[in-house]
Amino acid sequence: MLTVGGIDKNGNISSFSSYGITIDQRVKPDVLALATGDALVSLNGAFGSGNGTSFASPVLCGLATCPDLSGSIYARV
Repeated sequence: MLTVGGIDKNGNISSFSSYGITIDQRVKPDVLALATGDALVSLNGAFGSGNGTSFASPVLCGLATCPDLSGSIYARV
């Protein structure tokens, strides 16, 4: 099982994202993704932005299907 943490566009851990050492000395989260100011489209087609690690996990799942991420912020995280 992987844990996903959230970062902002500058690579800083989001204030709502948990991080640290587990009881068995593992460092968490395992991976990080953009979770602050994520672009989104609502059901009525309006554009907006949102925050939360709930956005980070789907972003990483989608990126896992991309063969070339060179130059992307996600390739550097």
